[in-house]
Amino acid sequence: MPIISILLIFVLVASGCKRTPEPLRATTSSAPTLSATASSKRPSSGGLRLDYALEVDPGAPADAAAQAMRVVKRRLDALNLEADVYLVGETIRVDLPGITSENAERVRRELTIGKLEIREVDDSLVPADPLPKGTLELPATMLDGSTKPVRIRPGGIGSASVEDASVRNTQFGIVVDVRFNPEGAAAFAKMSRDNVDKPLAIVLDGKVVSMPIVKTPITDGRVQITMGFGDPAQQLADAEALVRALKAGAIHGRLVLESEILVPPLN
Repeated sequence: MPIISILLIFVLVASGCKRTPEPLRATTSSAPTLSATASSKRPSSGGLRLDYALEVDPGAPADAAAQAMRVVKRRLDALNLEADVYLVGETIRVDLPGITSENAERVRRELTIGKLEIREVDDSLVPADPLPKGTLELPATMLDGSTKPVRIRPGGIGSASVEDASVRNTQFGIVVDVRFNPEGAAAFAKMSRDNVDKPLAIVLDGKVVSMPIVKTPITDGRVQITMGFGDPAQQLADAEALVRALKAGAIHGRLVLESEILVPPLN
C-alpha cells in the first residue's frame, strides 16, 4: 500500500462500538481438489483463481492456514464480491467468478495488506553491530520520501489485538481510529510507560511507516493513525482498505501469491 507517511496521534476517547461477528461461507479441503462450495465446471462468465501460500509467523497456531482462510473470506465479503475461499492442502485458494479486471487488481491488493504492529525501537545499536536474536531491521519511510533501516525489538502489539477500527475526517486529514481489546490495551499501556520520551515503530506490512515519540503513558487503548499527505481520494482509499483488513481479523503470517489463473468467458 503506497503510503508516503503515516503519523500516529494518541487520543483519549470515551466511547466505542463493538462489531458483531458476521457469518462465513467458507469450507476446507485437505485434498488437492475443489471444495463442495466451488464448482469444478468452467463458469460461463469466466473468472479468476488465486492460490496463496501462508508464511506463518513464529508461534502461530497450528490452524493458522484455516484462520487465514476465514479472514480472507471476511475481507472479500466486505467488498461485496462473490467468492469461494477454501484450502487445498495448506494453500488458500480463492475463486472469483465473473470478476472484472478492475476488481481483480483490488482483490490482489486487499489480500496482502493490513498487518499492523507497534514495536519498540532498538536505538542502542549502531549500524555495524550484529542483530541480536529476534531483532529485525526494516525499511522506514521518512517524511521527505527517503528510506533508512530501523532496528526494532521482538514482540510488540499486532493486528490480533485490534478490537475495532474506523475512518474519520479531521483537521489533520483522513485518520483511522483504532481501539485495542483489553489485553492489547494493557500491553500498549505498559509499552508506552516503558518508552516515555522514546520512539515506537509503527509497522505496516513489514515497513516502518512512522516512529512517534511517546510523551506520556497511553492507558485507554486507543490510537489515531493519520494517513499521511497527498491526494485525499487516495488517502481515503488507503484508510478504508486498512480498516477492512483490521476489522476482518489478524492473519498469523504473510500471504504470498503462488499462482494466478484468469479464465476468459465462454463465447
